[in-house]
Amino acid sequence: PETRTYGINGVEVVGWGLEYKTWKVDSTPKGLIQDILKRYGNHPLDGWYQTKESTAAAWLDIKEKLLGAAKTRVDIVKEIMAKEQFDFSLIAYGETHFAGHLFWHINDPQHPEYDPELEKAVGQPILEIYKACDKGIQEIIDMDPEATVLVFSNTGMGPNYSGRHFVGEVLGRLGYRAEKVEREAPKTSGLPAGDVFAVERIEKIVGQRNIEKIKSLIPEKIWDTVTRKFLNMGSDWKDCMAFDIPSDNTGTIRINLKGREPKGKVDPADYDELCEKIAEQFRALTHPETGEKLVSEVVRSHLKYPGDHSIDLPDLVIKWTPGKDITVMTSPETGEIRRDHLPDARTGAHQDVGFFLAVGEGIRHIDGQSENLEQAYNWDVAPTILQYFGLPVPADMDGKPMQDILDE
Repeated sequence: PETRTYGINGVEVVGWGLEYKTWKVDSTPKGLIQDILKRYGNHPLDGWYQTKESTAAAWLDIKEKLLGAAKTRVDIVKEIMAKEQFDFSLIAYGETHFAGHLFWHINDPQHPEYDPELEKAVGQPILEIYKACDKGIQEIIDMDPEATVLVFSNTGMGPNYSGRHFVGEVLGRLGYRAEKVEREAPKTSGLPAGDVFAVERIEKIVGQRNIEKIKSLIPEKIWDTVTRKFLNMGSDWKDCMAFDIPSDNTGTIRINLKGREPKGKVDPADYDELCEKIAEQFRALTHPETGEKLVSEVVRSHLKYPGDHSIDLPDLVIKWTPGKDITVMTSPETGEIRRDHLPDARTGAHQDVGFFLAVGEGIRHIDGQSENLEQAYNWDVAPTILQYFGLPVPADMDGKPMQDILDE
């Protein structure tokens, strides 16, 4: 949904209703997108700055906008598909993604922000949006009942529980971060102090609605460049051996490596040893009352994902024990650290496991749980589709066809 292709033998619409545009809204043929925007308009959340609403009326408004967008998406798809017979169609719903991120706390009684009165007023927005998408899929199937249909999610969704807001302090207590007290920087210099929660502090000061208005007046490329430079001003990275950098759900750590970082301190000869030591120290973090481990895995990015651009990745990725709202942690080296619930406007977060459904000609019929299928991965979807059409799978594709879902 984010990647523009060229020379395609068919029709393509890119960027209508993405959470974050990495590509301009565009189409093949060129004039199609203008026709779509003229008759259907922009996605109702286009350009919307993700906000944690404070009233039931505001949450209801977002729900209705997403329900309307799911219907509009299907209307656009049906109009395109009615014009000619396609061999292959791919439709991506952005509405389920918005819903999972924004509404999780409304229907999850275990979430720290759950409010039964809010649930009563707003209903079940995630379920309602899923149903709207499901209804749309049926409408598309009805246009070509003989088609083979795949429905899949590249991730799952669940509560946005993470310990990433602890990473900076853990590094500080272990002696890898500079001694400077970060929160003093904005008081003395007006700078945001350059830590991973500078965004949240600025939002509280300026207001999310005001940021949304300002952002709408500035070209996106300029906005991204200027805001990131500003948010990093006042950081103490140059004085650290290792520092945390902004991330989504995981904790992410960058080593201040000589020859790579502008003010590198760590000798490349010590890099591997330091990475392993930090990983071991994070794996030692536990809940002080239960003794439960809070880190499920520490990934050495460059080892797991080697390549020319691995230098752009964080050196260490901290994966947290799933399903735990982390507000306290301890280890022999750090002592006990307590912090409030993760300060994130999104109460839902990506989970590792999504789903894959397939039905139609060429697909084996499997009766419930009567047999076990191999675990599939996101990168297996494209090779499976290629094999289904009898096309070769390129050697540089990491995935493999899902042989156990295809009939002979």
